[in-house]
Amino acid sequence: MDCVTDQPRGINGSSEEKSTPEKLPRSLTLLSSASEVSVTQHIDPVEVVLCCFARPCRYSVYVDGSEQHLLYIQEVSECYARQIMGAARGLTLKFSDSDMIDVIKVIRPQTCSRGCLCCCCCCALPTLDIQSPPGVSVASVTERRTVCMPTYDINDKDGNMLYTVRLCCYTCRISLCSQLIFEICDVDGVQVAQLCKNGNFKECVGATNNFTIKFLKDISVIQKVILLGSMFLVDYHYFERQNRCCC
Repeated sequence: MDCVTDQPRGINGSSEEKSTPEKLPRSLTLLSSASEVSVTQHIDPVEVVLCCFARPCRYSVYVDGSEQHLLYIQEVSECYARQIMGAARGLTLKFSDSDMIDVIKVIRPQTCSRGCLCCCCCCALPTLDIQSPPGVSVASVTERRTVCMPTYDINDKDGNMLYTVRLCCYTCRISLCSQLIFEICDVDGVQVAQLCKNGNFKECVGATNNFTIKFLKDISVIQKVILLGSMFLVDYHYFERQNRCCC
């Protein structure tokens, strides 16, 4: 009797293998069950002492009030761009977990400065590309052409609109130590999340912005990643220093 030595093969001639779903990193697994995400910007002592010198921004991400950070965010940008272009600079944000594995990447090209107040005629409106894992685009964020009320559209990788973020008028952002709340709505106008800009006294001694995203609806982990990444377009274009002038 002859022994069977070859494994059964599929139609294309390859051995049949059981496919296993891709496993999420631990940090994104924790994010999937979170109802609230807090982002805290680190104060850079060099910026406090030398107020005219800008260093790369750094952030920590926490979930559900935990004191142990979930993700660490590091800005990658050119030194000259930070000093000259200010908040209009092009940059990349790398999100890494406790194992120093990059799980999310956010890319924002150079754009017009908010100081010009000319969104209705600006030729370089702010855009943002969100990738997870890095190298795989999952969504993009663009600003609408408006005069007073900044509005951001969040689209999926195919260009279909997912959410809209509408901010307050420009005069409302100048108040320190106050909380600003913005609604994040889906295409039907239903609020799915809330973006809070948490004012604090640290703003008086350095460039630091803290945010909280509260998820009001049950959404997937990739949608939470998209909303987390979208927050940084609001931060850099709306609250970051628009220039590095000392005077």
